[in-house]
Amino acid sequence: MEALHTNKLTKMKREHEELLGEAQSRAREAEYSYRDLSSLQQTFKLTWVPDEVSARCFNITCRNQFNQLLRRHHCRCCGRVFCRTCLPHCVPIPSLGYEDAVKICGDCFTIVDDTFKVVGSIA
Repeated sequence: MEALHTNKLTKMKREHEELLGEAQSRAREAEYSYRDLSSLQQTFKLTWVPDEVSARCFNITCRNQFNQLLRRHHCRCCGRVFCRTCLPHCVPIPSLGYEDAVKICGDCFTIVDDTFKVVGSIA
């Protein structure tokens, strides 16, 4: 009976060590991705497009004109202006100071999708 418990404990310890190794590997990969993204953002300091110069949605397939009913929404990653429909993704971007999920455009989502955990989409 004691040998059975010893084998189970040994197996559990081995599984634990494997899972811990995988977690540490993923953490290292995330850190490298974070550094790469942070470096790009520091190199190419992006600023928000002012509301006054954005009469239409930046999405090339949309291009709806903004008015009192169709409001402007800035992508928190690139700063471009979109209508709500064209700003469907919501993710945290800690390197820009956004710990909670914020709205980002599809172009930026493809960049940060592999780096940050997706929280959800805005309907």
